[in-house]
Amino acid sequence: MLLVMLAAMLCVYIGPSAAGSGIPEVKAYLNGVDTPHVFSLNTLVVKVRECLFRIYSIFGFFVRFLLSDLKSL
Repeated sequence: MLLVMLAAMLCVYIGPSAAGSGIPEVKAYLNGVDTPHVFSLNTLVVKVRECLFRIYSIFGFFVRFLLSDLKSL
C-alpha cells in the first residue's frame, strides 16, 4: 500500500504530466500540438519509478497471498 501511495504522490507532486498512459499525448504530438513537459526527462523518470513501484506492490501482495495459501495446506 505504501508503494502505491508513493507512486501516486510522485505523479501528483513531482510530475503531473506523467499521469495517464501517454497515448493521447503522443497522438496530439503527432497531430502537431505542442504540449509542454510531456516528453521531458522529469516525466520519463516519474513514469518509470511509478511503474516500478506499482509492479513491486503487486508482487508483494501476491507473494503474501501465496505464502498464506501455502501455510493453510
